Order: sequence, then C-alpha cells, then structure tokens
Amino acid sequence: MDKIKIKKCAIVLGVTGKFEKKILKSWKILKKINIRYVSQNHYKPHIAVTAGDTNDIDGIILAIKKMNIKKFSISSPGLGIFANQSPNLHIRWNLNDQIIKIKNKIDFKTKNKFINFTQNTKIHNWVPKTTLAWKDLNYYKFSKIYKLINFMFNSDILDVKYIYVIDFTNKEIIKSKIKLKS
Repeated sequence: MDKIKIKKCAIVLGVTGKFEKKILKSWKILKKINIRYVSQNHYKPHIAVTAGDTNDIDGIILAIKKMNIKKFSISSPGLGIFANQSPNLHIRWNLNDQIIKIKNKIDFKTKNKFINFTQNTKIHNWVPKTTLAWKDLNYYKFSKIYKLINFMFNSDILDVKYIYVIDFTNKEIIKSKIKLKS
C-alpha cells in the first residue's frame, strides 16, 4: 500500500492587474540589490488566506470551487514591515468585513482537509499582506529600498478575481486557479 504523502498547501488570493505589475517591478528592482528570496521562491504575487499541511489538495480545490465566492475589492494603505530578526517587507491590505468573511468561510470549509495550519494564517495571527522581501532583507538597506520602491507606498485598490491553491512542498506550484464569480 502506498503511503499518503503530506504536502504543504496554501489558499491564496491572486494579485493581478496593475498591482501585479507593480510588485513584479519592485521584485526586479530588489534583485539588483541582492534581495531576491521572495521573487525566486514565489510563483506569483498573492495574499495568503490559509496554509498548512494536507494530504488532500484535491479536496481543498473542490471545497473552494463549491464556495462560489464573488469577486471583490480591497484597499491598501501602502507598505508595511514586520520588524523581526528577519524583517518582512510587504504590501498591507486593509481588513474589512468582506475579507474577514471570506477568510472565515475558507477556513471553515477546508479545516477538515488540513492536518494542521501555519501559525501566521490562524485567524488571531493573520494579517492580509503580499510579501515583497523576506529572509535576505536586512535593516541596513531600508533607506535605499525606500528610495528605489517608494512608488509602492501609495494607497490603492486591488480587484480580487482569482483564488489559487498552491502546493509549496518544494517549490510553489499552482494546483488550481479558481475564477471568482461576477
């Protein structure tokens, strides 16, 4: 009998359009100053909703498809940082009733498909964000980074049109791209 393989899986909101272009541009700029961990390890810019270990990615995909989530918009006040030993530079997304409702619905409908959840996607820790730089980022480069990517500090609105289910066991692989309803 084959042993069931545990995979690392994430359910994410797709970042598309002008925001995706801005993020890809910022990743390209950051690579020039040797900050490339995120751009080399993320397939597409996104907002993680929930993540963890699973042996049922197909079940997660089916559960998401059955939810019939509608397209929605969220706003960003600009960049944020988690000031840890390894700082995380990201685009912040405003919490609103709609995104909290979607997160809770996704968590509820998929909770039996996950063996466990990552700490930062549990509701009491979760911050909707899109990471620009992490792991190879240090505090000494912040003034230079600000000058190079200050165009990302603007507030703006993202129209969320897709949910991706990602297998990130080794390298990020999009297992499903689910188009949200109109």
